Amino acid sequence: MITPDIQPDSESAPGHIGNLMNGLIGGLSGTITLRQGKTVIGTGSIANQPTFKVPAAAARYTLSATGKLNVPWSTLGTSAQATWTFRSGHVSGTSMATLPLWDVRISGAFNALDQAPAGKSFLLVIAPDLAPGSPTAKITAITVQASFDDGKTWHRLALRPAGPGKWTTTITPPKGTAFVSLSDNLTDAAGNSAQQTVIRAYQVQAQP
Repeated sequence: MITPDIQPDSESAPGHIGNLMNGLIGGLSGTITLRQGKTVIGTGSIANQPTFKVPAAAARYTLSATGKLNVPWSTLGTSAQATWTFRSGHVSGTSMATLPLWDVRISGAFNALDQAPAGKSFLLVIAPDLAPGSPTAKITAITVQASFDDGKTWHRLALRPAGPGKWTTTITPPKGTAFVSLSDNLTDAAGNSAQQTVIRAYQVQAQP
């Protein structure tokens, strides 16, 4: 059995599980789908976190999730999409194994409203991680893109190494930008990959 635990409205900090556990699920919609090659194993609502029954033999799978957030108290994170590829199979002597689903966490010195100052270069920190207990492999490729028009066009960001498994980039939105969307791609040496996109990841403060 493969049981995803996908929280598309989580914060970027490790260990945060978002608003799903706080009774705010009414504004969230979307689906989770598991595939083996081109064969759909199953699909279901992201609100119900479906469990998928799969063969015991080891195989490579693709897990995809989409989410839309429509709530009166926020204009951020209106849409999110993620896809992971990974290998999974029967594990002897244990009832559970953690899958290598990368989470590319992107953070910065935002204010309390997740806003960045307008008209200035802004530093973002990219720090991918895995859930505790999952098999690890060296990251072999990573890219990050930004959009200033809600995902209509994308601009690749230049990443600078900032220590093992961490990068930084500087982003300067064009004048008049209200929101910044972010998208990333990652692969590791074991053949696992992750692709994540968040529309309106953070807001740019209005200039006086």
